[in-house]
Amino acid sequence: MKPTFQTTHQRIRKTRPMRTVADSRGYSLIEILMVMSIFSIGILAIMTLQITAINSNANARKIMLGSTRLADQFEKLISMDYESAELTPGKTTTRIESGYLIEHTVSTTLVANIKKIDITVTMNAPAGRPITVTYYKANLF
Repeated sequence: MKPTFQTTHQRIRKTRPMRTVADSRGYSLIEILMVMSIFSIGILAIMTLQITAINSNANARKIMLGSTRLADQFEKLISMDYESAELTPGKTTTRIESGYLIEHTVSTTLVANIKKIDITVTMNAPAGRPITVTYYKANLF
């Protein structure tokens, strides 16, 4: 009997046949853990974006409501008579309405018969940013 010499590769093939795609069933635990970690990183990123979007929308809403309060005060002062007690030079009027601090200051200008009106609306909160508009009212009659 003649001795046969086998390579290492031939011995491995006899002891453990190579798996084919048809023989593979399911995924390994490592593959599942990798997919879950990548998926959870993606979900965390989306959640962060969602929180940022919610906060930005809330801030935009507060600014819009403050601008609306300012426009209301502006229209009210425009419709008043030039000699109205509310438009006395040197007078500052402050009131709180729906969580907003609304104040207007009336002052005289160097030009006769023109009053300068500064309207400021600030959200009544620690981080409330003021919105200010300056308007000049003239006595044309």
